[in-house]
Amino acid sequence: MIKVRLISLFSCLLLICIFFIFACKSDESETEPKNDNPADTISVADLDTFSDHLRFLGATKKPGKSPVYSGSSSLKISLKDTLYLMDEIKGPIKFLHEDTTKNVAGVYIQVHSMVGGGSLATYFYDVPEIPEMADDDSVSVVLVGVDHDGLEDIFGVPPAGAPFIFDVTIIPYGENGQTLGQTTRPVKIKDQMYKSQ
Repeated sequence: MIKVRLISLFSCLLLICIFFIFACKSDESETEPKNDNPADTISVADLDTFSDHLRFLGATKKPGKSPVYSGSSSLKISLKDTLYLMDEIKGPIKFLHEDTTKNVAGVYIQVHSMVGGGSLATYFYDVPEIPEMADDDSVSVVLVGVDHDGLEDIFGVPPAGAPFIFDVTIIPYGENGQTLGQTTRPVKIKDQMYKSQ
């Protein structure tokens, strides 16, 4: 009787071990790798939608890719890292130009995806400087905001389920339209109502 129970117990343990061995078998070669980067799913239409909701003071929308800057720049920008935008509040972006020959007259701003510089919105903005807001002659200021209304559905989902993950390229230009510098910053949209993080 004890022998039968031991054989039965041993058989059960053997079956459990075999089950675990087959259950733990790697099947990586059988499945395609997944790309969990949500930024890869942003379409040009999504970028245009985000761009449509940006708000400026006196800006002009222009088709195509914005002018670019190549070289080194002595301009300093007030944005340390991320551009935070809050519903209907236009925040200042300041430029310090100690060299008075490099006075910033405005900026070009274009939305694009974060993936390796990725896709661009089909247009950019030409945003003029607001001289009245400058502290002195070596500072130039532009205002940037966002209209959150309609950007998300009632569940807080952005257009077509795309995440709020995009960059803007900011290219300051001088009195004659010559580019003076270039910087790219990630954008974070903060909703006043939901205080999203």
